Amino acid sequence: MSSEIRNRQTKLKIDFKVRYGRSIFAYYRFLQMELADVYLKEKKANKKQLAAMFNFTNSTNFLICYQRHLKEKSGKKAIEELTKSNDDRYKTFITQAPFALAMLDDKMIVKAASQKYVDDYHLNEQPVIGSYFYELFPMLGLQWKKIHKAALKGKGQSGEDYVFERQNGSAIWIKWDVRPWLNHEGKIGGIIIFTEDITVTKLREDENAKILEILNSASEVIKIGVWKKNFKTGISFWSKVMKVILEVPDDFTAPSEMAFEYYREEKSRHRIEEAIRAAIEKGRAFDINAEILTGKGNRKLVRIVGYPEFKNGKCERLFGIFQELKTFQ
Repeated sequence: MSSEIRNRQTKLKIDFKVRYGRSIFAYYRFLQMELADVYLKEKKANKKQLAAMFNFTNSTNFLICYQRHLKEKSGKKAIEELTKSNDDRYKTFITQAPFALAMLDDKMIVKAASQKYVDDYHLNEQPVIGSYFYELFPMLGLQWKKIHKAALKGKGQSGEDYVFERQNGSAIWIKWDVRPWLNHEGKIGGIIIFTEDITVTKLREDENAKILEILNSASEVIKIGVWKKNFKTGISFWSKVMKVILEVPDDFTAPSEMAFEYYREEKSRHRIEEAIRAAIEKGRAFDINAEILTGKGNRKLVRIVGYPEFKNGKCERLFGIFQELKTFQ
């Protein structure tokens, strides 16, 4: 394939995403899920038939994709309903919403926030309502401020695959939507921010080459490593960044076991052992902080996220991220 043809294809993909807000594949999948929704509601086909129709490897993967589609539609529908209401109803809805939602006035003062939003961004130990938004998130860059200003002028925007760094140094992948809300006079009173933590979803899709490319690029900047363990084959994988965090050579082969020896402090070792046991036996995802002793003998505080994948009632694989939070001197 010539470079000219590749450039045209790249430009087509970029232009498509700018116009429709999603990649060609994502848009194609969206249309499939919309059709699936109609077929299921009208009982024209069952999930197994639809999985085969849309070339899913099995009905479980189809169901995961379909449920994610319904969740996304539910969140967007909720936001659309909010823009038709007045500010008092905004506050009531946002406070009780199961989504991560925040309502700001035109001065960027937080007027309302859902508990999910507070939890996702670790804001439980500080006042949120009445706070200046940029004081809650002092690390926000110019990019976000431009998005907020555009929304205050009536231009809503949305996106996904964004790595958001919280105040404590931890990071999550988010899908986001920022748009204005209208007061009782029909004028813009501020903005509504909707986000969804899609970190676990990203980890489930780590075999998708494109997502791995994005994750690996971002991980080098914010020191997030990727790991996975296949219990069926006994093979483990550690990304390059994870090896850097653990201070082991690039050609180091990830051990077939879970490498508990790096958790030298008894409390940390016990926490990670219990978390992994619960993941394997009960299917529980985990997100914990623990102390490790690296290959060079340095103490570090790290974040370990793990997500189990089951088949026929048995855990076959664990996926996760490994993030350096602090190095002790």
